[in-house]
Order: sequence, then C-alpha cells, then structure tokens
Amino acid sequence: MSEKRDGGHCWVVRWRREDGSSVLQQFLQVLPWRWNSEKVEEYLLSLHYNSPMTLVSERIDWMNSEVRLGLVVIREKERVIVGEHPYLVANLVTDFSVTYDATRGVETMSYTEPRGTRIDIEGGKVLRNSPPVKVSLELQRPSDL
Repeated sequence: MSEKRDGGHCWVVRWRREDGSSVLQQFLQVLPWRWNSEKVEEYLLSLHYNSPMTLVSERIDWMNSEVRLGLVVIREKERVIVGEHPYLVANLVTDFSVTYDATRGVETMSYTEPRGTRIDIEGGKVLRNSPPVKVSLELQRPSDL
C-alpha cells in the first residue's frame, strides 16, 4: 500500500558528487522553509565538516572556529552550496511531495529545484542562472530499521 504526502515548502539538502554509488547519494534531509539562507549555510557547514568523507583530524580548524579555507560557499535566496567535492546543496522548494510504498520499503520524493547557480561536476563548470530542474528520486528504507 502506498501513502502520498505533500509537504509543500521546505529546504531539501543533498550531496552532489560524481560517484553515483556513494552512500552520500542516499542522503536527503528536509529543513523548515522559514529558515533563512544564513542559517541553512551554517547547518550545511556543520554537515560538511562532520561528513563521513572528512577525517576527524581535518575537523580541528573548524572545531576551533578558525577561518574556513578552501570551501566553496555560494548563498542565494533559494539555494545554498557548500563544499569542495563533494558539495552539499540545499534548495528551497515549493512542491515537495513523498510517497511511501510499504510493500517495497521505498520512499519516492519529487520536487523542483529553483532557478539559480548549479555546479556541473562532470563538466567542471559553475552554471549561473540555470533553469528550474524537476527531481524525482527513490530512497530504500534500511532493512534493519
């Protein structure tokens, strides 16, 4: 049996990386739409520095609140990008919906990423003012939950 829920407005947070087989590809978080881009940026910095891709020894400067060097930080009204590869991207979306299929243990999410800056990882380019992009993805619920 499937159950669909429309969430509407929220920030959707995902990792962007070239390697599609990474555990980071399954990462998706939703944040309240009322958060401003500055608060989302601070949240993304925390996620980035505590990611499984970052050694604990590399977190020392961040833990001591020293200047963040080498990280790309792009903050727009409806999108925040943080990282160096992989990148964390938060998009403020207005049409988020999710369907849960209990028989398959799969959630299917759909939403539209707003117009703005995107990083083309494969092409190695920063795309400014790119058009909106419709996204649909499935996440498998871990069997041990």
